[in-house]
Amino acid sequence: MPTQPDATTLLSAARDTLVEVILPQLPAAARTQGEHVALALAIAIRDIAAAANGQIIDTGLSEIYPQTQTPGATTLQRLATEIRAGRFDDPGAQRTALLTYLRQATAERLAIDNPEYR
Repeated sequence: MPTQPDATTLLSAARDTLVEVILPQLPAAARTQGEHVALALAIAIRDIAAAANGQIIDTGLSEIYPQTQTPGATTLQRLATEIRAGRFDDPGAQRTALLTYLRQATAERLAIDNPEYR
């Protein structure tokens, strides 16, 4: 029984077709827009792959919430609420863990959204 391709495979095939077949045939005025679509597809592909690996959400949250087995969107909502409430305002281990997490999550997000950023 054949398996269905996943979202990353489908998006990759669509992007390859766009870049290799469609873009070269576009008039110059439309080529820039086509390149933007190809870039958006590349970002979506990297984003889906990172989400499938739990790359961004899990990284570093265990330092802030050690009792949480599998951090997810609910944990991020809790974190945002606690930041707004001032839980991390005072210097200390929790604030340090938060800042470390935010730096790391931002770097990982940039690696997905803009891999050329260093």
